[in-house]
Amino acid sequence: MKVVIYSGGTLVHVAPHFSLCAPAYGKVGRDLFGKLGGTLYQTKMAHSESKIETNDDLKEHLLNQLEDESITHLIMAAAICDWEPDVLVSAGNTQIDFGKDVPRLSSSKGIEMYIEPSQKLVQLIKERRPDITLVTFKTTSDAPETLYEKCVLQQQQTKADYVVGNDIKTRHNI
Repeated sequence: MKVVIYSGGTLVHVAPHFSLCAPAYGKVGRDLFGKLGGTLYQTKMAHSESKIETNDDLKEHLLNQLEDESITHLIMAAAICDWEPDVLVSAGNTQIDFGKDVPRLSSSKGIEMYIEPSQKLVQLIKERRPDITLVTFKTTSDAPETLYEKCVLQQQQTKADYVVGNDIKTRHNI
């Protein structure tokens, strides 16, 4: 049995010194690794030396790992940024290119930014490797009454074998 655990949060660069992110610092993944062993991959948010920082970095790493047919279990405890920029308007200028290599935005001016959902990376796992036992996580905030339904929907969308639900405000877990 070969277990792989992903942990920490990812971000999406909008411009230098400005990103969208899913803040997560890797405690759940480290705790699971301590109990289960296996291989732990942390994002830069969870471990400063990591090369996995953005959604794109995580996607590339994940797809490479899925090529390893000896992996039997994958725990996706990483918080993947759900949004990416689509259009940004600042001082009458429209921007459609994003990342660390675009000009830095002036913080003396307001911006309008339109965002769109990012690719659901966890769905790639069972698409590529239906044989892997997949554990995912679903988070709500102050909505424990909808947590079960959201977990069921995630299981249907990702084909995960197990979905761990947690409400970060009420601390209700399922």
